[in-house]
Amino acid sequence: MSKNDGRGGLSRRSLLQAAGTGGVAAAAIVGLGAQPAGAQVQQAGPSAAATPVGPLKAADPHAMTVRQRARRRQRPDGAEITILPIDRAKFLAGAKFDLRVEAVGVDPETARIDIRVKGPKGPAEILVGEPERTSAADDSLEITYRGLHYPEAGDYTVEARVRSGNRNSRDEVGHEVVLAETPAKPAKNVIFFLGDGMGQPAITAARILSKGLTEGKYHGLLEMDRMEYRGLVTTSGHDALATDSANSMSAYMCGHKSSVNAMGVYESSEADDNNHPQVETMTELLKRTRNMKIGVVTTSEIQDATPAAVFAHTRRARSTWRSWTSRCVRSSSRTCSWAVAWRRCFRSRTRTPTVRTTATCGRSSPSRASRTSRRPPS
Repeated sequence: MSKNDGRGGLSRRSLLQAAGTGGVAAAAIVGLGAQPAGAQVQQAGPSAAATPVGPLKAADPHAMTVRQRARRRQRPDGAEITILPIDRAKFLAGAKFDLRVEAVGVDPETARIDIRVKGPKGPAEILVGEPERTSAADDSLEITYRGLHYPEAGDYTVEARVRSGNRNSRDEVGHEVVLAETPAKPAKNVIFFLGDGMGQPAITAARILSKGLTEGKYHGLLEMDRMEYRGLVTTSGHDALATDSANSMSAYMCGHKSSVNAMGVYESSEADDNNHPQVETMTELLKRTRNMKIGVVTTSEIQDATPAAVFAHTRRARSTWRSWTSRCVRSSSRTCSWAVAWRRCFRSRTRTPTVRTTATCGRSSPSRASRTSRRPPS
């Protein structure tokens, strides 16, 4: 990735044409105001915050992953401010994301939030449309802009100033925006193959078991050991050193560090698990800019955390998949055949997965693999 213009592939022009242009570099929002269509005022009382388990059973290993997120700063003399995406987040120019500013310790009816975005050439006019104003608690105000994008490569700064009564607070984050360098001849097809949980210990164990080891020397190498290029990545998440399948696969698909049990979103104070600020996935970017067809083949259930991170945006990957599946069916039934198939499967009151599941986004006709998969009983 480079901050300079890319060559071929996803050009800056194609990205910006798909993302749209126009906006402002600064905005001042006072209180909840008149709510735009789709915005909701959340009044999550203390009782709701005290029961993070929700519908999950306490025995579920992921039951406690929904919790109050630690704030970046604690300021008794002013509001606590959180800006999402987080500091040092990295973006592809033209890729869409949601910008959210949260202020805690304010009067949600009268507090004022000023947002300014500065880019490599000065004020960056990326704030488009009417923001959503919400209040997740009696002393909080949240402002969310949906579907924004950075128009060009470089370093950007998002500054938020909050004034409530006689108290003033300020915070800022820095974002890096790059363009992809691609070869002169772009790839016609891209295959992303993931062996889930294949860290170095698992690879070493596979080499020992399959090739053998005597006196410290292997009797052979795995095929992946013979590849021309090889790299290592760290898998720590935004909120934990040890992450899970949802968060780590989301990092592959989005390029952003999320939280445990989250995919395609930055964890916020939002009560709706599927309404946290989103970042565009690799597959969404390719469909939007190239109109490419995307398929998912998995040996697990299609809503399992790893395959689901290819297309889903949710805070609780293992408990609300039915909600975003239904939303996908309602919004675009012709482009998400996997959602239709799984809805029919669960209407038949069975949770028996097929040995191989193929999800195709692009056309509603089933693929050969999905036609030959074992069907649930009627």
